[in-house]
Amino acid sequence: MAAFLTRLFGKKTKGPEELVQEAVDGIIDRGAFKLAYELEFKDDRILVNLTGEDAQVLTERDGLVLEAFQTYIKRVLQNKLPQSRFELEVDCDGYLSKSAIELQEMAEKIKQSVLEKGQPSFVRALQPRD
Repeated sequence: MAAFLTRLFGKKTKGPEELVQEAVDGIIDRGAFKLAYELEFKDDRILVNLTGEDAQVLTERDGLVLEAFQTYIKRVLQNKLPQSRFELEVDCDGYLSKSAIELQEMAEKIKQSVLEKGQPSFVRALQPRD
C-alpha cells in the first residue's frame, strides 16, 4: 500500500540541508568519531566545519580523510539532487586556511630560490585542491 501511495503522490524529496546533515551524521556515527559540526548555507555554497577530539585524524596525511569526507558528501548531493549544483567545503578547525597559507609561503620560498639561482625549481606533487 505504501508503494502505491508513493507512486501516486510522489516521494518527499529532501533538501540539501537535510542530505548534508544525514551524510555527516552517518559518517560520524559509523566511524565512531568524536566530532561535532556546524553547517552554514549561503546561496549555492555549503560549509561544514568539523571540531572535536578526533580532529587530528581528519587532518593527518595532508588532510586525506577530510578530503574523503568532502568527496563522499558531494557525491551524496550529486546522487540525490542531480539537477542542483552546490559548492561544498568541508573544513576541520581551520585546516584549509592554514593549508592555503602554508602553500603561499612555499610558493614564495620557491620564487625567491628561482630568482636567486636563476634556474628552474621543482615542486613535489600537490593535492588537487592545492
